Amino acid sequence: MMKNAALLQTQIAKNLGLCPQDIEIGTAVKNNGVEKATVWIRNFSGKNVSPIIYIDDLLSHWNPDDEKSIGDIASAISMRAERLRNGEAAFPVIHMDEETILSHCFLQVIGTEKNEPRLAQMPHRRFADLAAIVRVEVESNKTGLSSTIVTHDMVQHYLLDENKLLEVAKQNTVSKSHFECFPLDAVMKNLCFGTEITPVMDMGPGLYCLTNRSKMNGASILAIPELMHQVLQNASEPAYIIPSSIHEVLVFVGEMNVSDLRQMVCDVNATQVPPEDILSNNVYVFDHEAMQLKIAE
Repeated sequence: MMKNAALLQTQIAKNLGLCPQDIEIGTAVKNNGVEKATVWIRNFSGKNVSPIIYIDDLLSHWNPDDEKSIGDIASAISMRAERLRNGEAAFPVIHMDEETILSHCFLQVIGTEKNEPRLAQMPHRRFADLAAIVRVEVESNKTGLSSTIVTHDMVQHYLLDENKLLEVAKQNTVSKSHFECFPLDAVMKNLCFGTEITPVMDMGPGLYCLTNRSKMNGASILAIPELMHQVLQNASEPAYIIPSSIHEVLVFVGEMNVSDLRQMVCDVNATQVPPEDILSNNVYVFDHEAMQLKIAE
């Protein structure tokens, strides 16, 4: 707990017209064990699901001995909360039950190495050095969406069948994610100049970006062998799958030294990818006969 966190808690509650016990300041453990400072608000505008607001960016200005600093940060947090309350930002508002969970669940793929403690708490399927977990998308507006991870406690509370949950999440991911493959140079031109890009079906030598239309959790395609086979079966040469992040993967088509590729992945992960977005330091191939992803050797 931060020094003088109780003072911050009281000020936020006062700003929002709540009781101090409705405000909880703590941490959330994200992908790869990354901890993020949070404010959790209960009894918020009659919503079923209470919002969690991430505040790491604000804490760079935190001075626990300066009441003005505490007041400024409390005001900034309260403004974020009001945006949620007024519908100006994504906010979970749906009622959770078995039907809702099954209709809104989807897969997310994460690495196993740094997530073993989290994986022990949730249903998942392992493959290679990765795992597919289940998230539930909750109602959102045009500014974004919110989702929550399905844990063993949720499974027990809502009397869910874990195998059915994982299978339905896979089906939902296939039907709703709209996975697409683009040449990486076309993606870069689109980012820099806004040029139109067209998905490709045939993959000649080169580097490709594989993700979904929302560009969120696009690496979940790795957990769906049928889609991986469909995408890679027309590659003209050996295809190496590079885990760019949890949101997308790259595919290199051509001859390449696997050790060099793996070193490149390690270097990029260490210097360019936010820790919570890192998927793996390995490189993969897809075995079309066995219909499974394997670590390249």
